Amino acid sequence: MSFLKGCPDLKIVVGYTIRLALILISIVLTGCSSIIQVREDEPLNNDSIFNYDQVNARVDGLPGKLMCLDGTTYETHGAIVTRDSAIFTEAHSEIRHAIPTQSVLRIQRQDHGAGAFTGGVLGLLGGLTTGIVVARAQYGHSPDAGMAVFGLSLEGAGVGLVIGVAVGALEGSTQEFQFQPQQTRTTVIGDTSRSGHR
Repeated sequence: MSFLKGCPDLKIVVGYTIRLALILISIVLTGCSSIIQVREDEPLNNDSIFNYDQVNARVDGLPGKLMCLDGTTYETHGAIVTRDSAIFTEAHSEIRHAIPTQSVLRIQRQDHGAGAFTGGVLGLLGGLTTGIVVARAQYGHSPDAGMAVFGLSLEGAGVGLVIGVAVGALEGSTQEFQFQPQQTRTTVIGDTSRSGHR
């Protein structure tokens, strides 16, 4: 770590904290994305396969995306799924749609609160670690080493927490509900209400 010698302590901590926090958040939030299969009458004791009521409890009123078998994608304010139809409001146009449930490929739910919490924890830990490493590299076993470790680790933790919460909230944690088995994804059933989508 001799290349750190002579650099301003705070700049080093801030720079490395931001880099480390972004890397950790990107890896963890991507790895935490989950895919859950959806079946209409699945019992409640299966964590990897949800029924419609369980899906509705997770996505109703929350921002996300609904993707159809023909490639149509809607950004939504939540959705309600029944045996016959999926009902949702399009995010940008506020147009309300009702499409056949059989034409839904998947629904993605973006949880920005969970992303902010995860990002904050990772950023704080990353900043704390960075502060300790930089202080040790700069001051070694000098009389000021203890105070430097304390001060720079606090600075790093603060910077990491702020960066982590902001980036985590922006990225969010993704949960995907998969409606159709692989072999049926090329089959389009019913009208997908194309007006207003991108």
